Amino acid sequence: MGNENAKNRGAGWRVATATLLVLICGVRLIGGVAMVLRGAAVSDEVLAGDFSVRALGLLMLVIASVGVWAGIGLFSRPDRWWRLGAWATAVLWADGVLNGFVLFGAPRVGGQVLNAGVATVLLVGLVLVGRRSR
Repeated sequence: MGNENAKNRGAGWRVATATLLVLICGVRLIGGVAMVLRGAAVSDEVLAGDFSVRALGLLMLVIASVGVWAGIGLFSRPDRWWRLGAWATAVLWADGVLNGFVLFGAPRVGGQVLNAGVATVLLVGLVLVGRRSR
C-alpha cells in the first residue's frame, strides 16, 4: 500500500509531462504532414529540394508519431513509456537541428533555443516520471 501511494505522488508530473509530450509531438506531426504534402513549397525560405523536404517530413512524422504514442502510454503506464518518450524527445530535437541545416542552410538560433528549452523541460519531466514509477 505504501509503495502504491509513492507512485501516485508523481501523478501530477506524469499527467503534465504526458500532455506536453502529446501536444509538442502532435504539432511536429502536423509539421511533418505539411512537409510531406507540400514539399519545398512548405515555405518560401526553404533552400532544399522537394525530395529532401518530403524525406525530412516523413522522418519527422515517424519520430513524432512515436512521441505521441509514448505520451498516450504515459497516462496509464509510466514505467513502460517514459524511456520511449525521452528517446523521441531527444531525436526530435536532433531532427530539428538537421532540418535547420538541410532546409535553411543553418539552424535558426531562435528556433533552436526554443527546441532545446522544450526538449529540456520534457526530458526532465520524463526522468522524474520514470524515477517515480519504479
